[in-house]
Amino acid sequence: RKQTALCYEKITNTRKDYLHKISRNYKRKPSDSFRKLTDKKYGKKS
Repeated sequence: RKQTALCYEKITNTRKDYLHKISRNYKRKPSDSFRKLTDKKYGKKS
């Protein structure tokens, strides 16, 4: 049970970190952050 709890905690922290990273990019310059997301999705290098 302890290992499962640690695994779920790690996943939760990873999600929070990712959302924080995206929201920071969006606050800086919305158009650039969405371009980065689409480039990453389609395999383009920036």
